[in-house]
Amino acid sequence: MSSVGSQQQKVSAAYTRRAGHELARLLSADDFGPQGHGIALVQNMGNSQRSYLERHFQKNIAAPWDQLCIEHAIVCACLRDGERAYKAAFETQNKLATEFLRWFQASGQRWVLPVLYQVCRDMRHLAEQADEYLARKGIKTFALEEAARFLNKAFTACLADRINTYDDSRRWGTYYVVGLVFKTYFKVDRIPLCRNINRAIQATKDLAPLSAFPKSHQVTYRYYNGVLAFLDEKFEKAEEDLNFASDHCHRSSHRNMELILTYLIPLRLLRGTLPSRALLERFPRLSTLYDPFVDALKRGNVKAYDEALVHGERPLAESGTYGVVERGREICLRGLFRKVWEFNGQEKIVPVSLFRAALRTGGVDIETEEVECLLAGMIFKGYMKGYIAQPQQKVVMPDFKLGKSHPFPPVGQVRPAVAIPF
Repeated sequence: MSSVGSQQQKVSAAYTRRAGHELARLLSADDFGPQGHGIALVQNMGNSQRSYLERHFQKNIAAPWDQLCIEHAIVCACLRDGERAYKAAFETQNKLATEFLRWFQASGQRWVLPVLYQVCRDMRHLAEQADEYLARKGIKTFALEEAARFLNKAFTACLADRINTYDDSRRWGTYYVVGLVFKTYFKVDRIPLCRNINRAIQATKDLAPLSAFPKSHQVTYRYYNGVLAFLDEKFEKAEEDLNFASDHCHRSSHRNMELILTYLIPLRLLRGTLPSRALLERFPRLSTLYDPFVDALKRGNVKAYDEALVHGERPLAESGTYGVVERGREICLRGLFRKVWEFNGQEKIVPVSLFRAALRTGGVDIETEEVECLLAGMIFKGYMKGYIAQPQQKVVMPDFKLGKSHPFPPVGQVRPAVAIPF
């Protein structure tokens, strides 16, 4: 039997059995391994002309599956031809996806969600390949933007289901598709549009709670919302969402955990919580980036922290974490000033000159007035307790030896305001 005839039989049988996962595999555009369905299909297909495929598929399978098989076969043929056909592969996948979504909105139920997921993943993946190829050729890209619009429609198709019963509802695909939408919006720098998605979800009062959805859907959604909160400087919300994602991320998902930690580590630095050596060793890229910061914080070495900021500027800026890691400098400064207080025998009165000497020893040589500004900033922001007796050039802190409060409260209890200029 020809590969076309075999594909026709398999799709028809899977549809009759409502075998969503099997249908998804049969319509997959990423199944191109040595034993994959896609490569076998194109190797035995021979003729990939649309007219030939229409004669074999149309009216032999229930609509729209006949048309989906035709478009899928053409996508596979394009992929066989390599990168020069990536644009054609994406455009054909777009036709397939549009045709499927039209049927899905009218008749789709929960059992067919695996097909939707596969179509959406293929759409996004082929869009990336097409845009990368076009960019290399100096041609304006368009595919990911087009994919984002389709994924938004797929999200709406899931969320707006008011026809099917609770158990059969397309709404069970909402958060999976949202994950792809967010990923695409981040890629094309349309991050503010993610908030429109969240507003639509919040406005749908009868949607099942997030906790009822598969754990993987929850982790993806909470990760992206954590990043959104991070970028909005809503750090408590960001840490809550990212902690959830970290705690529930599958152990084998090494890359996903690295993405989560990319934003979670800077947030924990702000609270004075340093990543463990064992944790960083599992992620060499993060270890290379954050080892110098961790070492500087432990030693209270402001100069070393500044040097780490210079060396790590590019990766931190690319991830949008530079500003938060820069704020961690205040924690380093606090550590240095605490060492000065301890060196002075934990006395309640410490000369400003000692703080200046400590900074100079660490490679930061500034005038006394600037040191006073730093001390005033640390006191104002809650990293230190006390006041500056300027005429005497002394810092007066609570007398810890007499049972007064500690002059350096735990960092986790401090709520930083604006950054200290320096």
